[in-house]
Amino acid sequence: MEKALVLIVEDNVVIAKSIQAMIADHGMEVIGICNTGEEAIAFAEHQQPDIVIMDIKLGGKMDGIQTAAVIRDMYRTPVIYLSDYTDHVTVRKAKPTQPVNFLAKPFTEADLLRAIDIAVYNANALRALEERENDEFVFVKTGLQKYSRLEYNSIMYVEASRSYCNIQCVDKLHNITMSMASLAEQLAPSRFIKIHRSYIVNIRKVREITGTEVAIGNYRLPISDKHRAELMARLNVLH
Repeated sequence: MEKALVLIVEDNVVIAKSIQAMIADHGMEVIGICNTGEEAIAFAEHQQPDIVIMDIKLGGKMDGIQTAAVIRDMYRTPVIYLSDYTDHVTVRKAKPTQPVNFLAKPFTEADLLRAIDIAVYNANALRALEERENDEFVFVKTGLQKYSRLEYNSIMYVEASRSYCNIQCVDKLHNITMSMASLAEQLAPSRFIKIHRSYIVNIRKVREITGTEVAIGNYRLPISDKHRAELMARLNVLH
């Protein structure tokens, strides 16, 4: 399990200390224990935990859901809820704060550690994805020891060709030794979309859709039935 800096927000001292012991036994660090929402918000501002374990019922003016909403909005810190109540009303109120997990009391040590592990992994994956989304270019191997920079805006589409990929740019065709699946993982999902088992297109280059084809520049590429609905949704088609 990856090491994480954890903030516990729990007004029951016995439970808070129990959680701290569980976490410490597995190499994670509890950087604070708060018993009110107001205290937790102030703490998160200065210490910036990796994850917050939040009891829904707290002392003070704010409950755990209100507190989590502020922490998520301000610091985007993932939250795991703890609650004695798992009724539909409580869960429905908690959903808008996008918790990474919801543990009903009493929970086991295994349940808690699993929830933290998943939360840390997903947070790191999201951070990596956002960093990639902010990039406007990618480097591809175009020679024995040569890597060329390709601006996203210059890429028209990618075509799979056995163990190779052809990247058709506005001004040049690049042939690289990489599978379509591997290349797709390195392209920003907001910019590129798969329309066929053999084609990925730059969604910003699509100029026309006809029956079973997409027009990108002067090229016409096939759309498979499997991918058509997602493409139409992504293009924000007006009906």
